[in-house]
Amino acid sequence: MAFLISCRICRLLVMLSFVGLGISGLLSYSAYNLLPARPILEIVLAFISILYVYEIDKKAAFYGVCSFLYLICGYYVARSGSGALDFLLIYKAYVYFVFLSFLVGKRSIDKRYVRMLYRVLCLLYLSKYVVWLLIGVSDRPGLYGENNFELVFILLLFIGLWSFASRAELIDWFVLFVIFLLSGSRSGMVALFVAIFVLNLRPIDGRFLAGLLFLAVVFVGVIYSFLSRVPDGGFERIDRFVFLLVFISEIQYWGVWEFLTGSPPITALSDFSCSRLSFYQNLFSYSDPSVCYSVILHSFVLRTIFDHGILGLIFMFCFVNYGLLRAGMTLKVRLAVLGVIFMSGLSVSSLNSIFVAFGLAILFSLNIKSVSGIKDGLNRAT
Repeated sequence: MAFLISCRICRLLVMLSFVGLGISGLLSYSAYNLLPARPILEIVLAFISILYVYEIDKKAAFYGVCSFLYLICGYYVARSGSGALDFLLIYKAYVYFVFLSFLVGKRSIDKRYVRMLYRVLCLLYLSKYVVWLLIGVSDRPGLYGENNFELVFILLLFIGLWSFASRAELIDWFVLFVIFLLSGSRSGMVALFVAIFVLNLRPIDGRFLAGLLFLAVVFVGVIYSFLSRVPDGGFERIDRFVFLLVFISEIQYWGVWEFLTGSPPITALSDFSCSRLSFYQNLFSYSDPSVCYSVILHSFVLRTIFDHGILGLIFMFCFVNYGLLRAGMTLKVRLAVLGVIFMSGLSVSSLNSIFVAFGLAILFSLNIKSVSGIKDGLNRAT
């Protein structure tokens, strides 16, 4: 009984939070949203995790405990060299993992709920993006915040909807593509391309050819979005290319151990690298404006390797894969989710973003009709 009450409260809270913040964003055109969407969603995620604190999946608990201990040890080692806000930005994914570990295997969200949430949010996204491009202050629309982040959330929600029947209605595909095209986000279009490619892997038939044609259209959109934003100076002027060069210069003298485990906790970039990226002054340290950390590199993959090493990156993706597996997702769907997260992570903060974390919270909580789901239901009944 308590579990059912918790499920209903959580579903209602998620719906009200995203729809309410979406309406707030729909009313704002001088800024993305009238309200601070990210901290509000972080509070909501923490709250719903607490509601599910009982009956924790044992393996998920292992990931959660490891994340918590890693946070404690990292803060203990680095507490005298940086501020708490700098620490949280670098270790935020592990904070999310602690909360997400409570949601693994709960199977509290069905297809009807996902479809309703997805379509309502698509309507809000589409409305905001169209109006923003007409009267907004820039050519990059956003409903909750910068669209590089929020697009991954709606894409994860779509994959969740697709996973119930291994298909989606044409209108859902079409609206999703239009939203991504209007966004002007290169990383978003690449992530969409990866999702469509993986989800449509099947023996060659009519549906496969139709999916291939749609994929070709998306690919053209990706190329157009990318080329339209290449600056006059060529690739050397693209910020992500500059971030990669800075990252390479920072790790050029690393040994095997550093590649596996990353830098010591809260290691600052060199003065030369910080000066090279001085135009991102708002991403410099909260405690010392002359110092910058890996956060300034933007890319989740580069940041994670620099701070936590390849083992840290593997740990994160193993946890995500396990959470999806416990929800009853097939290998194809899991690869689509992991591919989207990885491709997003090549450009933006990915798992360090509340939008990705919340997308995973919903996916981890799905009740997909599968053999594993039936067994899980029998176990609960007994």
